Amino acid sequence: KEFEEAFAKALASDKPSIIDCKIWDCEQVLPMIPANGTLNDLIITD
Repeated sequence: KEFEEAFAKALASDKPSIIDCKIWDCEQVLPMIPANGTLNDLIITD
């Protein structure tokens, strides 16, 4: 519910938004940038 509220607020804003989400590494959400990585380190497959 907290994410849904933050997401709706971000969509309604005319300014850039950042939503900080904590996701367990076992969830394997892709694409992902590893900790301390850059876009060059993007993981798109497992």
